[in-house]
Amino acid sequence: MLSDEYVAALKIIYDRLHVSKIEWCITGKTNLALHGINVLPRKIGLLINYEDLECFLALFSDCDRSEIEELDNGEAQECTMFVGDCRVLVCAEYAHGIYSVY
Repeated sequence: MLSDEYVAALKIIYDRLHVSKIEWCITGKTNLALHGINVLPRKIGLLINYEDLECFLALFSDCDRSEIEELDNGEAQECTMFVGDCRVLVCAEYAHGIYSVY
C-alpha cells in the first residue's frame, strides 16, 4: 500500500508526463506496490530515455534535484529529485536495446 504522499507525487508525475511525448515507466518497489505486492518503497523510481532528459528536467524545473551523474556501468545517467515530499530517482537510459522504454 502506498502512502498518501506517494499517491500525490505519482499524480503530479503522471499529470506532467501525460501531456508530454516522454515515454516513461515506474520501477522498483513503487512499481511492485502498485501491483499489490506488500512492500514499503523508499523512493519512486522512474525510467526515461536519455534523449528525453532535458525535456523531463524542464517539466520538473520547480523540483529540487541533485546533479546528474553517469552510472558506473555507462548505461545511463541519473539524478534524485523531490516531488512533494517524495524522493524520486530518475534514470535516463541510453539507447542500447536492453530494458529500454523504447
